[in-house]
Amino acid sequence: MTGHINGEVRFWSLNPSTREMIVRYLMVDREHVTEITALRATGNERQDTLLVGDKSGKMSICRTAQMENLSSKETSDIITDLYESRRLTNPNQT
Repeated sequence: MTGHINGEVRFWSLNPSTREMIVRYLMVDREHVTEITALRATGNERQDTLLVGDKSGKMSICRTAQMENLSSKETSDIITDLYESRRLTNPNQT
């Protein structure tokens, strides 16, 4: 994950076939509008909490969604997105 001068936080992964970094998720519900100066993943049993700090001193806490708390439609949408992103990064796979 990376923090940017405009307050964006981006989550990345590596495309193994091209060895290029791909943005997997862009935080659109941004709390920050100034430069991100601190990022920390934390949590007791798993790293499911992201602490974000910006140049103005503002801090925010983001938690990951837990599958057991999602509706059937939300779960279906996530699965569809995963299949689509997999198809886009590996066009030869069906």
